[in-house]
Amino acid sequence: MLVFAVATQKGGVGKTTTTVSLAAVWARDHKVLVVDADARASATTWLGVRDSGERLLDVYRGDSTIVGALQSTVIEGVDLVASGPGVHGVDKAMAAELGPCELNLKYALEDHAETAKHDIVVIDCPPSLGFATVAALAAAPEVIVPVGTRPMDSAGLGQLRQTIESVTRKMRCPTRVVATIPTFYDARTLASAQMLARLQNAEPETLTSRVDLSTRLAEAPAHTRPIIAYAPKSRADLQYSAIAEEILSRVHDVMDPGLPDENPFDVIPTVDESFEASWRKRRSGDRSVPPKSSPAKQTAKQQIAVHLPQDIRYSLDIPKHLYDQLSEIAQQHRVRKAVIVRAALDTALNTHLNETLDKLDSYNPRHNPT
Repeated sequence: MLVFAVATQKGGVGKTTTTVSLAAVWARDHKVLVVDADARASATTWLGVRDSGERLLDVYRGDSTIVGALQSTVIEGVDLVASGPGVHGVDKAMAAELGPCELNLKYALEDHAETAKHDIVVIDCPPSLGFATVAALAAAPEVIVPVGTRPMDSAGLGQLRQTIESVTRKMRCPTRVVATIPTFYDARTLASAQMLARLQNAEPETLTSRVDLSTRLAEAPAHTRPIIAYAPKSRADLQYSAIAEEILSRVHDVMDPGLPDENPFDVIPTVDESFEASWRKRRSGDRSVPPKSSPAKQTAKQQIAVHLPQDIRYSLDIPKHLYDQLSEIAQQHRVRKAVIVRAALDTALNTHLNETLDKLDSYNPRHNPT
């Protein structure tokens, strides 16, 4: 399951428009979930839903699953976790909870991924860097940043990047900007052209496609219809369709974050004796023997890596029989294999399998009794 957060500190640059439009385009071929994390509930209203937002708060608290908060929308193939008046003051509400809640949305989406109910999740963030945005950034490995091409629309981009870096470093949730989308482009003005050129020079993730100023796009929310349904084949429809395709092309093979049906470790060739002997000596504490790499194994690792999610590609040194044990432990504790693999590598699982369970808590606070 692919998770995107549509975020920027600046309001009025098309975050909700981008969220709803991309969700509608992707829903042509995929099952899509929209999480409206903005207390103003603009995406919720646009999708034809009225809600108090209490179920979203329950997800933030860790008291509800995504399935328990789902609602259908006016767009076929798009479900919604709605926002509403109850989400106002979420920062204070979550601060009053006994434990940190910023990762509960991430955990809920990870559990939801196992249901295979949705292929893509799009989180509409509020125009701030408070609790809701931090929780969304922790849950979404990919961030989409709409930036208007009007004077002052780029304000806050630097602070957003600092927040993303902080989430990656302090919360151990790898997050990156996958796309910067120029919006509200007005070909009649020199200011838009200058802002677009400046954005393309300063932001390497800027897409080649842009969103022009459009009357049809402004009218669509009043009719509770996405642009692809309200004005099909319009310029805005074609632009968002191109943007949706360009974004997916940047994340290509991560649409399926699970391992392939066949265990990829089955195809790793047996290492040569000299490599195995060197490895065993170094494992026994003899550091006089330099590490030696098996060319055959390295080649196999490169071929296998393209089929694995990024967060466990570095774990290919684990033998198959131990990997099977890891999978069983992951299933028992209802966590992703990547969590167990990280713990396994740090505790030298090859000789200390039981220590994995002790190390697990430090990698997954959800199971930490403290």
